[in-house]
Amino acid sequence: MRPSVHSPQRILIVRLSALGDVVHALPVLDALRTAFPRARIDWWIEHRFASLLEPHPQIDHVWRWRRERGRGLGGVLRDAHALLRCAGAIRRVRYDWAIDVQGNLRSGLCTLLSGARWRVGFAHGDTTEPAHAFYDRRVRGPRGRVHRVRKNLALLEALGIPVASARPQLAASDTARQRMRTALGPHAERPFVALHPGVSRFGAFKRWAPERFAALATALHRERGLPSLVTWGPGERAVAERVCALAPRAARLAPATGSLDELMALYERARLVIGVDTGPLQVAAALGTPTLTLFGPKDPHVHGPWDARRNAPAPFVWLGVPCSPCTRRRCAHRSCMRYLELRDVLPRALALLDTPPAVNRPAAAADPRAHR
Repeated sequence: MRPSVHSPQRILIVRLSALGDVVHALPVLDALRTAFPRARIDWWIEHRFASLLEPHPQIDHVWRWRRERGRGLGGVLRDAHALLRCAGAIRRVRYDWAIDVQGNLRSGLCTLLSGARWRVGFAHGDTTEPAHAFYDRRVRGPRGRVHRVRKNLALLEALGIPVASARPQLAASDTARQRMRTALGPHAERPFVALHPGVSRFGAFKRWAPERFAALATALHRERGLPSLVTWGPGERAVAERVCALAPRAARLAPATGSLDELMALYERARLVIGVDTGPLQVAAALGTPTLTLFGPKDPHVHGPWDARRNAPAPFVWLGVPCSPCTRRRCAHRSCMRYLELRDVLPRALALLDTPPAVNRPAAAADPRAHR
């Protein structure tokens, strides 16, 4: 094999979306940075998730694909034009490796368009689409019920890269922390629980009723004297306001977060973050903030948040009804979430609040490039 295969100087990680899946790929970055501290390591991602990575000390450069996700032929053509324009700039870097952690046709094509000398991804049968055609090295993933973090790291294990200590490294920027401190005002130093009731339109069937989030906020305030800040993202403010209206003494609306960096700054301050299976819970766990995720249709043993403090799957509540896990995008009865009640969630939340962290939260990763 070429020398660059053994000692890459320029590495590109391809994981375009979605938020939780990007977070699950962070241990890959950590392992690569540890193995190749002097290499240039970049990341190709959709622009809507880029603020998660741009303050990251282990990344040299974040390539943003400005995908508009527009409808019709015009939207497709605009997205394709933006992708090719980004690919042109990426090719000029002349990467030694491109590692596709996503494994669909779009990311596989991006891996090919990167112009990297050596392209790595999952083998046929380990991806949802036939992206394997774009790779030089096709890695067979682990069999069985394996967490996504461990599956992603299998890409590097196949290359002989140590992964045992790899974990997500994530922290807000100082600028975002100052903005959030200002936004919280007199409440900045007071402990709180963060509730995130929102989900994307794509994952609406994973929603837990606002009335139950409000009941949870009320119970936490009664049992531990802690207020709840209800966080929200694009298109989620109405449901967050609904929770606050139903629990006016226990919950208040969290400040607007203009970026994922600011959301991280808010979650760094929380005693506990509780929400359904959605990207912000993945972010909170990767920060080292205690989390409790309410699962329904998906398998938490595979898709759950990864706790950066323990370097292990984070706590969750899952009823495991007979039809769960499933691969549906819509469901008429949603029994996996409808049958999930306050009595299933509150004891776990109280236990997490009463348990001191086993280790300190991971700080922002030290920049290993400082001694080049």
